[in-house]
Amino acid sequence: VVLIHGYKIPSIVFKDVQDRLIAAGFLVLTYDIYGRGYSQAPQDTTLPVYITQLALLMQHIGWDKARIVGLSLGGAIAAGFATEFPNLVDSDVALLASVGNFTDAHPFDASYAVLTHPFFLWIYLLLAKKPTLPPPPKDPLEAIGQLHTLQMIALPHYIHLLALTVRHGPLRGMGPIFANLGKMPIRTLLVHGADDDFVEYRRYFEPALTKYFPKAKVVVLEHGRHELAATHPDEVANALVEFFNSA
Repeated sequence: VVLIHGYKIPSIVFKDVQDRLIAAGFLVLTYDIYGRGYSQAPQDTTLPVYITQLALLMQHIGWDKARIVGLSLGGAIAAGFATEFPNLVDSDVALLASVGNFTDAHPFDASYAVLTHPFFLWIYLLLAKKPTLPPPPKDPLEAIGQLHTLQMIALPHYIHLLALTVRHGPLRGMGPIFANLGKMPIRTLLVHGADDDFVEYRRYFEPALTKYFPKAKVVVLEHGRHELAATHPDEVANALVEFFNSA
């Protein structure tokens, strides 16, 4: 099983989920996508770069096929990977709180369209104070915020890569790829939080489900927000194990 993390937080976000998958008998690969965690930071954050990274990584470790799981941005990468390299997918794809169905009306687009412009980004990097090391986190959500801060401290290209991902990454425009995935002989699991305040359930998830994934297995986590792997690891892992074992 390959676990692909999301926009800001590297692969450690899957720590509890991966432990539960390993305990259930699965061999698990987690890795940091470009520009996050321990991976390099190329100046290209388009979908082909992300899916090629995974294809080359699987080749490097000698995996011919795997079940592919993606969280948030990782969901869009997983969908793109499955449609581009279906021979590397072992029958199953799972999209957790996946992005890709945003429209230009999404507030994320409205604010970041200006803030991620190279000129404003240069001003920010010039004037912004370097964050200080935070105290130990008290809960999973606080830990996520602190991982974001730690990467700002340790990774010189982190903020720049986030901005490039907003402008050029697969946060939107994934409709044709989702449609292709929905037609392929690949089983699809969709896991989403009912209280997701980023990929809103009724505004972005339900339309995508109806339009692109009529045959998918769907699990909606009550009170679940966008950070599902960190805040609901048991429910996410149980959904994955049940789905994989139902083949």
